Amino acid sequence: MQVNLKRVLVVWGASLALGGSAWAAPSAGMPSMVKVGDAAELVGQGFSAGSVLTVRVTGPGGAVSLAAVTVGPQGQVSHSVLPASGGKYRVELLDASNKALAAVDFGAMPR
Repeated sequence: MQVNLKRVLVVWGASLALGGSAWAAPSAGMPSMVKVGDAAELVGQGFSAGSVLTVRVTGPGGAVSLAAVTVGPQGQVSHSVLPASGGKYRVELLDASNKALAAVDFGAMPR
């Protein structure tokens, strides 16, 4: 009996290579939980090199803070978020038209 196995790999935020170029779907990640006062590092990839993105952080009670980040030459971005109070936070990376390209949630717990 002969068995023919094929592997299929599905990856969230995978890269697509076409004609020698690779395009990665924009994605971002960070720790799911930090302590209040400790920095949570947002890291992302798959963005247009050299573009400027807005980091929008929505914290407990709807408090919003904004920051601008420039995408690196390989499509990468990073930004530190310092939660001031306990609760849930949402971090979004927005393009120039305020369209969310990636989003991630994290929580902050009291010390």
